[in-house]
Amino acid sequence: MVIEHMFDVNGGEVGSIRAVWTAAVLLSGLALGSASAAAADSPSAERLAFVPYAAAFSVEDRQPQLVDPLVFVIAPHAAPATGLLGIAHFPGIRNAVMSDDPMQPALDANGKPLGFDLQHWFAATGIAEVVSDGTGRERITTRFTNLVPNGRYSLFVTRSARLESGVAPLDGTGRSNSFVAGPDGAGGLDIVSSVALARNGAILLIYHSDREDSGPLRSGELGLYSHVQLAAPIP
Repeated sequence: MVIEHMFDVNGGEVGSIRAVWTAAVLLSGLALGSASAAAADSPSAERLAFVPYAAAFSVEDRQPQLVDPLVFVIAPHAAPATGLLGIAHFPGIRNAVMSDDPMQPALDANGKPLGFDLQHWFAATGIAEVVSDGTGRERITTRFTNLVPNGRYSLFVTRSARLESGVAPLDGTGRSNSFVAGPDGAGGLDIVSSVALARNGAILLIYHSDREDSGPLRSGELGLYSHVQLAAPIP
């Protein structure tokens, strides 16, 4: 896949997460263009780039390849197992990796087709523009392309791409952190957060295959109904 070659992978070892995020800035810039005029005119505006969650997770978890812990593909000889992030999966499937055949259908942990192939799953891109108002609140504008058409999404924030520290809704309440992508796969939100974003964490874009909003907690079982598609580092 073209997207994989944007990442630093040598001798089976995934390069630094900084290199991954730098590549994502280029990808996001190509896909989404320049920042909005309002944010560009603000000296406090900060731009964050989203990368495939498979890349962010794999580098932080020191995986030997770019693997998606929440999306699966057919593997006839695979045994049932409890795999990455403690997610149990049925026999005959395994975690998808970004070097897989891009035309393979994406599956949930029970082997149910999610309705798209790996090429479309890994093609999503996005940016977030963060502007502080000087009082501790931040306005976060997100824009995405190549999402699941008409898919339901939520934005969360976490301290670790491995989800070890849990997640919280990006808006702080879970009342305004969800949206439905358009038929063309475009979408996004303008969110005002009552607290400043924690440094060295990440913003997560979660796809809900059960089409249920997540609310104040990350609802939907990981790998079955909730699938993190993109992650943006918070430096």
